[in-house]
Amino acid sequence: GTFSLNVPIHISSAPSTWSQSVIHHAVSAYVAFWTGMIHLALGDWIHGKIGGSGDDSQEGGEQGATSSKDSLEEDLLLPQLRKEEEMLLMQQQQHITKARNDAESQTLLMKRKANANRKVEEEKNGLVIVESKYGVDGGDIMDATVQLQFWVMDSRLQLAATCKGNMLGFYNVDDSCVRDKAVGGVVGVTSGLGLAALWKHLVCQDPRNEVKKMPYLAVRYQFDNRLYDVKIRDNEALMLPSPRAIAVKSVL
Repeated sequence: GTFSLNVPIHISSAPSTWSQSVIHHAVSAYVAFWTGMIHLALGDWIHGKIGGSGDDSQEGGEQGATSSKDSLEEDLLLPQLRKEEEMLLMQQQQHITKARNDAESQTLLMKRKANANRKVEEEKNGLVIVESKYGVDGGDIMDATVQLQFWVMDSRLQLAATCKGNMLGFYNVDDSCVRDKAVGGVVGVTSGLGLAALWKHLVCQDPRNEVKKMPYLAVRYQFDNRLYDVKIRDNEALMLPSPRAIAVKSVL
């Protein structure tokens, strides 16, 4: 459409005196100033209407294109992410099985010396490991009786304040460290495709271990014709006989 603006301007006859000439030029300058201001204001308003509408349309188009791209990436990569998750879980289980078998083989080699230690300690009413369990509440638990008796020397046993799963004859009953290592070594889909959050949800989180549980080591031992129970967290040191142990009963 068309747009018109009427500005009333009174044009007088030529000034006849000096004072009238000054007034005439002042009025002309005043009218020219406000005409220019109106022109600038109209230009900005028209540009804002046309340009703003274009920008909004362009921005909406870009957002729609980005959303469609992300949706397409998820549809294409979701099966691959699930496949890699299954592979990681399978590798994790294979690692645990191998670690358990290795620990059992080591325990068989430790058994002869452990039995010899037990015989010596029984003859002098020394330190005898009656039973020991290493595990996680609600999870994997292994027998550690032979392993601890193997390390008894002169009626004393000392274990450092480190993960017991790394000791000879043990294995990591808490497999989170294995899973973290496997995830860190994956070469494949990365966050460069805009799916970092999905990748973390599918691969780096294990719903079976939402709450981290610390492994424990529980020991029932005999010393000086008495039975004692003691239980420590995995990262605590163990010294037997222990001042923390609870006396169970006397040995007849």
